[in-house]
Amino acid sequence: MGPCPSSLEGPPEPPAPGLAIRDVDLIFQVIEQLTLKLGQLKDVEAAHQELLQSLGQGSSADATPVGAAALEADTWPECPPSPVGRSPPASEPGCEDPR
Repeated sequence: MGPCPSSLEGPPEPPAPGLAIRDVDLIFQVIEQLTLKLGQLKDVEAAHQELLQSLGQGSSADATPVGAAALEADTWPECPPSPVGRSPPASEPGCEDPR
């Protein structure tokens, strides 16, 4: 294989000035948005730490999620769904035939 054709040419031509300015503006907009999101994330993290401390837990390593996970647990079915017309397996504890 030979060298890339672009390496034989001179330096690449710079983009049009309007395009470069648009790219720089876009980059700064993205940086600003990411900075705002980072600030929000830090606020959430601080609130989370305060919540853990108020619950008497020192670290988030063994913390059980509070809120959404607790609500989801209430909506989980007792038994896994069974195919239509079949009863749940008898081996599942707490799964009885509702018929």
